[in-house]
Amino acid sequence: MRSQSQNRPGFIHFLPLMFGLVAAAVFATGIFLQLSENRARAERAEAFLQGPPAVADTDEFDPARHVGMGGEVVITVQLDIDAAAPLPAVTEGGPTALYVPIYAADALDPDLADPFGAAIFTAPNFTDGRVSADSLRDTATEFGAIGPVVYLNGRYGGMESWAPSLERIGVEPTALRHVIYPFVDGRRVALLPSEIVQPTIFGQMSKIAGCFGLLALAGLALKGRREDDDPSEAGQGAVDDTDNLDTLRLDLADAPDKDRPRSPVRGIMLALFSLLMALVIGHLAMPVLFDGVTSQLGGTEQLSSLAAEVRMGLRVLWLAARDIWVGAIALRPTDMIIVGLAALVLMLLIVKLVIRIARGGDDGSHQAA
Repeated sequence: MRSQSQNRPGFIHFLPLMFGLVAAAVFATGIFLQLSENRARAERAEAFLQGPPAVADTDEFDPARHVGMGGEVVITVQLDIDAAAPLPAVTEGGPTALYVPIYAADALDPDLADPFGAAIFTAPNFTDGRVSADSLRDTATEFGAIGPVVYLNGRYGGMESWAPSLERIGVEPTALRHVIYPFVDGRRVALLPSEIVQPTIFGQMSKIAGCFGLLALAGLALKGRREDDDPSEAGQGAVDDTDNLDTLRLDLADAPDKDRPRSPVRGIMLALFSLLMALVIGHLAMPVLFDGVTSQLGGTEQLSSLAAEVRMGLRVLWLAARDIWVGAIALRPTDMIIVGLAALVLMLLIVKLVIRIARGGDDGSHQAA
């Protein structure tokens, strides 16, 4: 008789289930992060439609009253261009920035007056020289004793990740009372999402979940049933109890059906059904993920009907699949891994199906004989 340790499934037996659970967790995390990002985008889109907040002066500025939706602010300040300094990129290859101290419009001397705060000019594609002293002077409504007086329209915020860069140029971040990030590329570019259909966060998380899902399918394809390789308890007991070959054959013939290899068709159909359900869920999830953004851009672009929502989900999934295929052709590592795993799973399923069919044919021939 076999020992209990031999009957107990090993760690490898549960690997497909573990990969499947990880894939589901990553997929759910991607949906949550994308929904959070879309809420922020929807808020910025609504702020764009409402228009900029009223212009405020530094003397009466109150963030609770003058900062609008999405952190937008419009304030009259005086720029100290002579004290402007470029800020190095926070990360290697990232955007740089330009630091400019800002004062009240009627300030007379930067050595006597405390700065109101700082303007940090930056953008995703910002490089040194993008904003110059001449370009700032061109936006002036008038000139004060310190520099040009401008209406600064941008996002009100904190130091964020620029504090170390400010310390490198000798500026103490804690001394800056207010920080404004002007809209370098304009208000529309800053507030409205550039591409609504592109699932930035969800797309990346879906690729990771897809890798784990394909690994789970590969594990299911490779994992054979234990009874395919090991004799059944009834057969093993017969070997231990008797040496009569005819008795052994009789016992094996009477063994329960659960000890016989099952057809691979059931597993393949379950896998295809799971894939179909995943696509359906994806179709229904996509409009939920992106409808919050598109509904803020006007009635003409609202996804009002279920048919439109499903079509949008289909289009997003198609674009995502096409992006993965094109990326694999372009030798993009992540996309190559996904396509390679998908091809491996398909090949393993086909090979396993052919072997099972061949074995079934051989068993039928032996029984007929």
